[in-house]
Amino acid sequence: MSDSMPRKSLSWLWFFAGLVLLTLLALGVSAYFNVKQQLKREQLDRAIQRWAEVGPKSYRMKYVQKLRDELEERFEVVVLGGKVSKVLRNDVPLARDQFEYYTMDNKLAELDRFMFIDEKEKQRVYLRGYFDPETGRLISYTRHVLGKNERVHIEVKEFAEEKPPG
Repeated sequence: MSDSMPRKSLSWLWFFAGLVLLTLLALGVSAYFNVKQQLKREQLDRAIQRWAEVGPKSYRMKYVQKLRDELEERFEVVVLGGKVSKVLRNDVPLARDQFEYYTMDNKLAELDRFMFIDEKEKQRVYLRGYFDPETGRLISYTRHVLGKNERVHIEVKEFAEEKPPG
């Protein structure tokens, strides 16, 4: 008589162990690339400096902005010779006293201000920004304060230099 019991196959255990390892690897790769995409202070400072040095003084820009879960707003901004000449929000003209809030200079300053606040308050924030390497102008920006309903996304759809006045 044999005292040995039939051996059970452990291949199912290896299968699930492999599945767990692949899942952990996928999570690690995802986290790594997420961190690599985060906007860094140096990138923003470089873009602001580049814009100040070589950004055009006359341009037409169309961008969309979405705050939290609100509807996306469309903006068209015309700057001639460093002065704002027109701002439309969803095709409606804005009052002249609001013009300065919608320029590229102001968008870059907003990003800088929010980054400063986030660093000071040590908030956990997902930040992603892309800038034109030649002019430093904003291409797109996303900011989401984790655990809060604070979210903004800005995407420049069109940007063109204009002929300066005169």
